[in-house]
Amino acid sequence: MNMSMTKEKQILNPLEVHKIVSENVKNILEEAGIPTGREIDAKEVRGEDSNSVFRIDCGSSSYALKVFSDSNDTGQFYTNIIFNQLLLENNIPTPNIIQSSDNLDMLPAPYIVWEWFDGKPSCDIGSEKERHDIAVQTGRQLRKIHEIKIPGYGHPDIKNDWSGENIKSVIHFFVKRIQNLIKKEGTAFSNDEFLDILRVTAESEKLLSFTEPRLLHGDITGGNIIVSDSKDISFIDPGEIIAGDPMSDLGYSQTTRLSPIFRKGLWEGYTKDNPLTDKEYDRFLRWRLLRQCVIVCRAFLNKDKNTETYFNDALSFLAELKK
Repeated sequence: MNMSMTKEKQILNPLEVHKIVSENVKNILEEAGIPTGREIDAKEVRGEDSNSVFRIDCGSSSYALKVFSDSNDTGQFYTNIIFNQLLLENNIPTPNIIQSSDNLDMLPAPYIVWEWFDGKPSCDIGSEKERHDIAVQTGRQLRKIHEIKIPGYGHPDIKNDWSGENIKSVIHFFVKRIQNLIKKEGTAFSNDEFLDILRVTAESEKLLSFTEPRLLHGDITGGNIIVSDSKDISFIDPGEIIAGDPMSDLGYSQTTRLSPIFRKGLWEGYTKDNPLTDKEYDRFLRWRLLRQCVIVCRAFLNKDKNTETYFNDALSFLAELKK
């Protein structure tokens, strides 16, 4: 892993990233120790804001390249590396990293090269039964991820130090995200509704008292679970926060932005052999509401056709907590 940061990182648009990768793909592979005496093809397969993912075919071998060009910091880059390492150390399926570098001499943004995991996102599987079964398997593996103890909260940096010292920092991350979305376009919530939401989530001692940080995925959706033809799964693309309360992950997995099949199967796999304790379930309900609020505010900003549904679901979650 190269960690020299020799130039100032730029914010790039997807077209710039594609051009730069195309011009440098041979050097990227050689830097990773991959022989390049064969035909090379680089094709963009996924874009997240300005983060771009490419499939690189080199002869009979394939690789995934992700370029982290969405901001001036490298937090997401280190998050991916640490998450990947911890999963592999604990025999949880995720692709192997071949090369990672934040040396900006070759590309003006940090990048990671993985072995290509051949498959498709679980949300793209046609059979409802298969999607359910994969979600069950995902829930079981997510439970294993949540057993991994972490020395801090939030996300790691270059020294594997964690950004937060307690759960309050993680809660604040999501509150700040909501506030930033509201500043951009207003909100679907009334002032009283928003204050009620904060009272039962961010200000709740039930959440603030959590003291045992565990590894999280941070963005557990069907799109981030890749399924092979043999129905093996692999976790990819962790979120920005990968250390905190496992109920944050579980809460997000049960927000109504995700499909009912995925929610039901994941819940079944996560809780069947290890039902939640009363304290865990209480925190789950609060995290589900907080994560749903982020979804509502983003949908409102983007004029999503499902905004009203997400909003009504959030109010339903709030009412459940106020009983």
